[in-house]
Amino acid sequence: MSGDIATPFDAYRDRVRPEWMDHNGHMNMGFYVVVFDFATDEFFRWIGLGAAHRSVKRVTTFALEAHVTYHREVLLGDPLRFTTLLLEHDVKRLHYFHQMYHAEEGYLAATNELMSLHVSEETRRGAPMAPEILERLRPIQAAHGPAHAAHDALTSFPGTQYRIWVVPGAPPCIIGRLAPEGLPRMASGNGRTVLAWACDGPTCGLAGVKRLSRRHCAATAS
Repeated sequence: MSGDIATPFDAYRDRVRPEWMDHNGHMNMGFYVVVFDFATDEFFRWIGLGAAHRSVKRVTTFALEAHVTYHREVLLGDPLRFTTLLLEHDVKRLHYFHQMYHAEEGYLAATNELMSLHVSEETRRGAPMAPEILERLRPIQAAHGPAHAAHDALTSFPGTQYRIWVVPGAPPCIIGRLAPEGLPRMASGNGRTVLAWACDGPTCGLAGVKRLSRRHCAATAS
């Protein structure tokens, strides 16, 4: 079945609009987030979480975390192409990765990695996704997982490590609480040092990540 699934999902297209431009003569960094959100809407429709499903089930999604990397500028009128991989999911959460390309010249302009929470509109709290959505997600993740692993292998830097600084007595962060449920913490970047949340039991701290690996880096506690 996974052979019939678009890997990556490659459907959303847009064009740099005049209102997205800034004084530097290119698309402003904030509007990258806006257009990535449009790509998320398209991806959610594809997996079954579109407007009709949300209205009937009285559910929605909230963003828990988002990471953007900027690679090359795009200019007024430039055509944009978006691809998306489902990295991981559980009954309440979706972890996915967008890439934005110049649709004609082919270069990678930016990436956006997100963690979204499925939410009941009645309680405004996290709620399990419908069984039919989870059934749809399983083969998608099976198809997208190898593509993501291959991407990590090409963009990671073997032999480097990162350190975790645990803050004694700090309250648990939202993302940290996902770890016991089997969904690993995200650590995003494009090879540069970035900051990411890490969790050690009931406490959280900041981790300086010195390699790109969004899934399973080995860590050494300082």
